[in-house]
Amino acid sequence: LAGLEKVARATRRCAVVVGFVDADRDLYNAAAVCSGGEVQGTYRKRLLPNYGVFDEARYFTPGDGTDPLELYVVAGVPFSVSICEDVWSPDGPLATQAAGGAALAMNLNASPYHRGKLDERERMLATRASDASCALVYVNQVGGQDELVFDGASMVFDAAGTLLARAPQFVEDLMVVDLELDAIYRKRLLDPRGRPS
Repeated sequence: LAGLEKVARATRRCAVVVGFVDADRDLYNAAAVCSGGEVQGTYRKRLLPNYGVFDEARYFTPGDGTDPLELYVVAGVPFSVSICEDVWSPDGPLATQAAGGAALAMNLNASPYHRGKLDERERMLATRASDASCALVYVNQVGGQDELVFDGASMVFDAAGTLLARAPQFVEDLMVVDLELDAIYRKRLLDPRGRPS
């Protein structure tokens, strides 16, 4: 936690989401939201894949219903955080977070490359954003680990599921994307499903 506090102290008017291993009574694949000089909270990954190249259930304990699906506020807009597999399930945390008022969802990933994976990801993420009526930022790792290659290609979708931006594959990149979140947030104030009541 000392490293997270150091990162948090460096934040001022920006928010930083940092992936880390949360060591409590068990180990959790987690993300911390840091802003205003403090760690604002942590999210523990709920859905641990245990197929193909994934073996997370061996190492981590999943977050569960006792962990809050916290919403964080930046510039007056509520956003949520999830990790990798959490966004792949149509009934996963994103649906609950959006119903709870998130106008923006951020999903951290280490999703390995295989042929056709980029199109598969894009279709799935567009569907998740549209179903949740929530803008979605998908941030994917770039680089190699053992036999796995992570291809980056981070993406940003609006609440209708329209792809707004995609980073290149296989290279580190920085994207700056302006999102119109006020309209999404106003709809959420009227009705948590994004529809006027």
